[in-house]
Amino acid sequence: MTQTFTATNFKRLIGEATITPSGNELVVLAGENRAGKSSFRQAMQSLLKYASKLIPDPIHEGQDESRAEFIDTELGVRLLRVWKRKADGTITSTFSAYALDGAKYPSAVALVAELMGGNLIDPSEFVGFDEKKQRDELLRQVELPFDIDKLDAERKKIFDGRTEKNGEVKRLTAQLAGFVPLDSTVPDEQVSAASLYAEMDAIREHNVDVDRRKDVAERACIARTALDERGKALAIEMDALRAERAAMLAAERDAIAAAVSIAPQAPDAVAAQLASLDETNTKVREQIARAAIATALAKSTADSEGLTAKLDAIDKRKADGLAAAKFPVEGLNVSDEGITVNELSFLSLSESEQLWVALRIATAGNPKLKLIFLKNGDAFDDKTLAKVQAYAAENKWTIIADRGRDNSADFGFVFEEGILAVA
Repeated sequence: MTQTFTATNFKRLIGEATITPSGNELVVLAGENRAGKSSFRQAMQSLLKYASKLIPDPIHEGQDESRAEFIDTELGVRLLRVWKRKADGTITSTFSAYALDGAKYPSAVALVAELMGGNLIDPSEFVGFDEKKQRDELLRQVELPFDIDKLDAERKKIFDGRTEKNGEVKRLTAQLAGFVPLDSTVPDEQVSAASLYAEMDAIREHNVDVDRRKDVAERACIARTALDERGKALAIEMDALRAERAAMLAAERDAIAAAVSIAPQAPDAVAAQLASLDETNTKVREQIARAAIATALAKSTADSEGLTAKLDAIDKRKADGLAAAKFPVEGLNVSDEGITVNELSFLSLSESEQLWVALRIATAGNPKLKLIFLKNGDAFDDKTLAKVQAYAAENKWTIIADRGRDNSADFGFVFEEGILAVA
């Protein structure tokens, strides 16, 4: 495979600069600041990360046109972007894609998207993202058995519901604590004063009947006594009155039997209930209210425990899914806040370590065109740079990095004052 990168009069570049790597490797663009290495990289990136918004000052001062061109013989494609300065000073841009036989593709942007397999993240930009965006970009590279954002939203909804339910449990517990303990002697329902008064009226009527019967009995006794006296005085009439006396004796016996058949009732118990009616009913109402709150508390507590169980299930599902996911870097994972590497926050790593991990994440996919750019290659020391080189060769990626530190000029493509001086 042969790849050729050419930039002409782009930004700080003077004339044409062409780089043809020997194969899948790390391509170092070396040179001091403002020497033109970043201009060359940006020209190539404009082909693979195309945006309709015009790049500021894309044409070198004093020139009317600049170009960026990329050719890949294995893929059989040629990408070309041209900037032209019009007479009025405005700049226009065209972006085209061709097959190597000269046939033009209908859409250069669509072709690049197909070759790159979608939006490939920039490792250098990835390091500068905030924690949440880093996490989101990583998760786009990982296949999970669920949508983690939907799962987190479901968990938040349940968590908020449990928080509300726990507040209800706390409120009901406080209310319940304000009641006196249960009293087994208090009736289950409030006592009606009307029923007690009706019971008192029945007792009074009963006792009136008792007194009436006693009166009848007493009168019968008096009548019988008078008759006896009269019988003594009127012995002569005894025989005549014998039958009458016998009848009266019978009536007397019946009256006495009726009188002794019932006994008077004492109203003291009902009177006592009436005397304590308000106190009793107050206790009944309190215990009814207490029972209602206790029931509500038990339900709210059960609801809270059920929501806790759902939260635990979601947490386990999420943990199991993340544990089973295949991340591009060993020890890589996500937390609610961002990314972790061997359980350490990604942001706690050194710049070199962050860029190395970001590079591994960015190259986790398998696009047709395996090409990536690093604008801050200076973050790598020589040891890490050698690791990047080995990784590029092993995984068949072309990695283009700006680098001005240490001995970069010994093995890189050196730019000096806008010109590709040494290749």
